[in-house]
Amino acid sequence: MSVDSPPGLPSDVAALLARADAAGRGAERYLAATIDDLFLPDEYRLDDRTRARLGLLLRSTIVAIGADLHARCWAQRGAAPDKSFDAAPLIARLAASDALRDPELIGELLDRTRQDLLGEALRANRPPGAQMPLLSRLVEGRDQAVAAAARNYRLAESRSAAGDAGPGELLTPAMGLRAAWLVAAALRPTFQGEGKDADRLIVAAVEQHLIARDETASLERCAAELARLIDREPSDPAIMLVDALDDGSVALFVAMLARRMAVAPRIVRALTLEPGGHRLWLALRSLDIGRAAIARIGYLLAEVDPRRDLEAFGALLDTIAAVPAAAARDALADLALPPAYRAAIAAVEGGPRP
Repeated sequence: MSVDSPPGLPSDVAALLARADAAGRGAERYLAATIDDLFLPDEYRLDDRTRARLGLLLRSTIVAIGADLHARCWAQRGAAPDKSFDAAPLIARLAASDALRDPELIGELLDRTRQDLLGEALRANRPPGAQMPLLSRLVEGRDQAVAAAARNYRLAESRSAAGDAGPGELLTPAMGLRAAWLVAAALRPTFQGEGKDADRLIVAAVEQHLIARDETASLERCAAELARLIDREPSDPAIMLVDALDDGSVALFVAMLARRMAVAPRIVRALTLEPGGHRLWLALRSLDIGRAAIARIGYLLAEVDPRRDLEAFGALLDTIAAVPAAAARDALADLALPPAYRAAIAAVEGGPRP
């Protein structure tokens, strides 16, 4: 439906026609979304808890970036804002433009949401009287550098679980940059009164925001540092990986596995969260992790993730254990390539690589 307002109509009539036009377009979009949802396979459908947490994380990330940019714009003027930051117009503007329908941005936030939920479920599932958690052992150990890194990790993990992590702690640098520019573009109308200076203020605010963001101690950075320090001492990777997952420290599990594989943590996180787990089992075999440790990891994940089929995993376990480490490394070799190179290979070869 499209309504063209003839010239010369009273303003209230023109407004009514515009609302009718918007309602018609809204109805069309609603129907399209309903059809998409109706035919969505169950295995791709988000459960209510994940959907709610993802929506909250997306909103809080955008609001946090918007509030920071808003404050920095006014700070450049050397004065307090003439009014407090109102997130509602910013969210509405981005939603109306479909700018947030970014597969990489939503994919990153979805993985972060699932990682947090997985960690919470694993911690809640620890039986009473279980051995001291891995992090507690590291904090109380004799190596002061490891103890300090473990405390930093635990603090970052607590902030993430409580929803207190800032925008710089949630997104990778590349995605943080993309999100900052999206929010900046949506903030432009707020500073229209600044005339020609508006864009200059906003660009400077984004640059300052990104510099400050680089100084934040994100969960992933803390996990990578702790994994690096743990690696200084000889240890059985199988034991450490099982203990990290049993502890509910999913980000540390990911960081240790990524470090041993020489692969980006975000890739290993994706493997860890895949419900089938096939690439995760190969990743573990690439490090020559044995049957017992893989069985424990598979069991821990299946116990708290209803998307996983524990029976199917059990039936496959002997086959997984029989995969030679070298064959597993060869099968996953592409994961170590730079993402831009992998994307270029996919483009040249005519389709996405699994």
